[in-house]
Amino acid sequence: MQREFECGDGWFELIYQLSQDIETVARKNGLIPDSLEWPLCRQVNE
Repeated sequence: MQREFECGDGWFELIYQLSQDIETVARKNGLIPDSLEWPLCRQVNE
């Protein structure tokens, strides 16, 4: 299930890049999207 959130100016690019970096590392380590091991974001605080 996907959820959305709003963030202040400047935060989108930071969060997006971090998400891409985490996904790259997860895939390099053989993790499969939608598996129990796949990293998930539970909370974002400014």
